Amino acid sequence: VQEIVMGGILSLIVILLVLEDWRGSLAITLIIPLSVLVSLVFLQALHVTINVLSLGGLALGVGLLVDNAIVVAEAAKRKREQGLGAVEAAVVGTEEVASPLIAGTLTTLLVFGPIVFVRGLAAALFRDLSISVVASLAASLVLALTLMPVMLIERPKHGEQGRGAGGTGRLGGRWGRVKARWARVGSWMLRHYEHSLDWCMARPRTVFAVTAAFVALTGWMAVALPREVLPQVDEGLVVAGLALPAGTSIEETTRQVARVEAAARALKATDVYSRVGEATDEEVLAGADPGTSATAQLIIPVPDGAHAAAFAERLRRAIPDLAQGALSLDLAGESEFGSLIGRGGRTVRVEVSAPEDATAEAWADSARALLRTLPSLADVRSAYAATQPAVELTLDRRLLAQRGITPDQVSAALSGALGGVKATDFRETDKRTPITVRLAGSANEDLAAALATPIQGVPLAELVQTHEVRAPVEVVRVDHRPVTIVEGVVQRGGTARAARDVAMALAALPRPPGLTWQVAGANAEQQRTTGELLVVGILSVILVYLVLAGEFASFSVPMLVMLAVPLAACGGVVVLWLTGQSLNAVSLIGIVVMLGLADNEAVVKLEAIREFRAEGHAPEEAVHLGSKARLRAILMTSLTTIVGVLPMMFNIGSGGQLYQPLAAGVIGGSVTALLATFYVMPTAYVVLEKWETRWRGGGTEGRSR
Repeated sequence: VQEIVMGGILSLIVILLVLEDWRGSLAITLIIPLSVLVSLVFLQALHVTINVLSLGGLALGVGLLVDNAIVVAEAAKRKREQGLGAVEAAVVGTEEVASPLIAGTLTTLLVFGPIVFVRGLAAALFRDLSISVVASLAASLVLALTLMPVMLIERPKHGEQGRGAGGTGRLGGRWGRVKARWARVGSWMLRHYEHSLDWCMARPRTVFAVTAAFVALTGWMAVALPREVLPQVDEGLVVAGLALPAGTSIEETTRQVARVEAAARALKATDVYSRVGEATDEEVLAGADPGTSATAQLIIPVPDGAHAAAFAERLRRAIPDLAQGALSLDLAGESEFGSLIGRGGRTVRVEVSAPEDATAEAWADSARALLRTLPSLADVRSAYAATQPAVELTLDRRLLAQRGITPDQVSAALSGALGGVKATDFRETDKRTPITVRLAGSANEDLAAALATPIQGVPLAELVQTHEVRAPVEVVRVDHRPVTIVEGVVQRGGTARAARDVAMALAALPRPPGLTWQVAGANAEQQRTTGELLVVGILSVILVYLVLAGEFASFSVPMLVMLAVPLAACGGVVVLWLTGQSLNAVSLIGIVVMLGLADNEAVVKLEAIREFRAEGHAPEEAVHLGSKARLRAILMTSLTTIVGVLPMMFNIGSGGQLYQPLAAGVIGGSVTALLATFYVMPTAYVVLEKWETRWRGGGTEGRSR
């Protein structure tokens, strides 16, 4: 909510400074709350709740909601300056920009269409966000084409009165001086833009070469960026899990927990919560590990002003013996975000399988010791390695055959001695309570007494052999094969780099015959999500091209608009690099969003250039006239998009870090898309027009000959 409000205020300031009309700016700004309210109606109809994800979509849309209204207001203002009346200026201006606005908004909405069909984690995260953006943008388009002209009709009457008395009042005088200063700044920017545009149109090869080099450099950055499923969110909590060797007494576990608590308090942590031993029924139902006497869980609030990752690293260094496999630290906390992006979202797992469990366990121990030396991993341990004491009984089948005793008789005798014999059921209406006959007290827990039970005069102890062993608490199977799992939490560099480091390290480790291993965990989810979003991006580009082809009734002209698409993706990657972010599902969603937003300004500008070209102007002159006519509107829409999502870069509130990569992708994409609209697209248009002119001229000359 803070990001929505702050983004709206920043957008209002930008509109006010660029449009130089506070009444028109307020009219444009009214579109933001009205679009949000209409969006809430659609969200209610689609059963989308108000949550951090849907609010994130509205926060993303704040910078986009005013784009259509800005273009309508700017077009009406230009018509008004040309001498038309208030009503006629509003109608003619709106009709002039309605077609490119509908096409530009439709391309944006089509980008979010394929996102709805993404499965897995990306679908869980961004379904609500996509629906929120689609609803808000659709509402803003309808309001910009219907309500905005109505609000503009009444404005000129008051504006004329204000201009007549603008210099008499103190406020009017100050506003007049501000407008004059901004007018000088605007004139200076316009002159420099026209000079730079002339330079670009005169040197198209240089422009295209620089653009290609920038794309290649961005490709290298994209390969070098860390890749993970989701960005790490610092919720101010560290959840520590302590797993000591099986059979450790609860007193010893309590002593080790006290060491962890003391180390945390030495690092200025307060209000540490600890649970030693088995979990309560309520905790188990909530998803907690059942626990044993050798396990414990601690919830440690991070001290004020400290980062959870740095605090966890200092805690590991304070108790190095426990950090070597017994202690695991989760930085995501226990909130709903924690369940989404907790330890499972940042874990690299090695699944080891062998014909014999002992072989797999021995090789897994060697692998665990090797992986602890990798700087990209922390808290390396054997998952699901807990065991419990058990007694195995082996039947003496030769003696059983001599005495004529069946194995079922032995099993029944043991069950009766250790657990009791079911006699009957106590029936009470539709309820049945079994009645079991057993030895009094704790005698039924005595194995020696059970083995003294006779069968046909022979004690059970003579019919069986007993062995005390340790059995695993649970057996993990992958593809029906029992596996031993070694896992570690990604410390730095992203899940993709950590998985690559693990694979390279284990490739040099000798393997016994028949043993196999594979790297799994979060990296597999990251690869699947990246692949799906890549398909979404390709589908979005195709849909955008088809819409533009229908808008311009041409297959070649839309390619000019599509030049902004790869540059928008490149800009998002550059900002991710500069801000130290990673390539993850959130940042990829931001880049995919920019694929639909990048062409909005290009569509409006190209439409104006084509109109001047149709009037008979030369290509260069048409570019200058169209650029000048749409400069203010394009500048305002790009700046409002940037400042609208700028608060999301500041990690404000719960989940702020989750949307920081998305904001980085949108801001970077907006900057490079603006540069493409200002320079690359006009240069390519002039080149295309010259080619077509030569082709037509050559064809005409050939026919005349």
